[in-house]
Amino acid sequence: MPLDKKAMKEIEESHRCRPYLIMDKDDKNIYAYPSSSSHSRGYNYYIDREKYNNLKDSWLNLQNIFKVPVFNLKEKFYTLNKEDRLEIQKKLQSKKGKSKKYVYNLTKNYNISKGDIVSINNNLNYVYKCTKESIYCYKVYTNSKCGKRITQIIVRNKKYYIDLESGTEYDIKNNIIILKDYAFNMERKYINNNIINPPKVKKSVTSNYKLGTLFQIKGKKFVYLFTENKKDYGVNILTYSSKPNLYCIPEYRRKNIIGDIPISKCLEILEELCSKKVRPRKNIEELYLKLKYSLK
Repeated sequence: MPLDKKAMKEIEESHRCRPYLIMDKDDKNIYAYPSSSSHSRGYNYYIDREKYNNLKDSWLNLQNIFKVPVFNLKEKFYTLNKEDRLEIQKKLQSKKGKSKKYVYNLTKNYNISKGDIVSINNNLNYVYKCTKESIYCYKVYTNSKCGKRITQIIVRNKKYYIDLESGTEYDIKNNIIILKDYAFNMERKYINNNIINPPKVKKSVTSNYKLGTLFQIKGKKFVYLFTENKKDYGVNILTYSSKPNLYCIPEYRRKNIIGDIPISKCLEILEELCSKKVRPRKNIEELYLKLKYSLK
């Protein structure tokens, strides 16, 4: 912790240590971002426990850098792989234009990749394909009043408007390319599979209940979200945030239906489940984005 010894003694012993991602150092201090097992709003980066054999998932808080005296360091925990380092650098780089704070470099450079929003010749572009020499882009706008045939996309929970008739190839070496934003994995997949390359035949999904149907079972209230492999899944309406778990709702519980909740509340629940990386992530993320686009 970035505190002196006197202040450290006033903190409960079990809370005195936490992992930090080191970005820079000098003779007496490290400069680092803190890690936590709980997710908070703002600039965070998710660390999957399975990647590094950790007991829990964790989140790096990239909002503020901390100066930590070296005498407070305990031991090395683990080293992030190249993929995570590049993603974190990209996240920090996109933050650069929105803040006057210094941006530390975790890696010497970062690669523009599919799903990035970049500025080229003062125009915003969505990158839909990359090679070693070129990137392929569609122009995007921050509002819908550009006088073109455009389609809304959602990137990091912000609305952009993409012109799918403006495909352009840019040579990487001969253009100044500035990263402005980038899509989360689930957003990038949705944009690719449903907007840039929409399915010719839409899959029909059978749902036994209306999204948001509310059940009362043994004194607890559950909200229906989706059906998978003929099983119905939902969450406890009171504990989905503190204990984000999915529950199977048995078919015979139809008699326990007591109403439903607004779609806006369903979106709030799904957003919370996405942020907590509740499994199965694919079902939850697809439903979340489908609902978000339907409410545009």
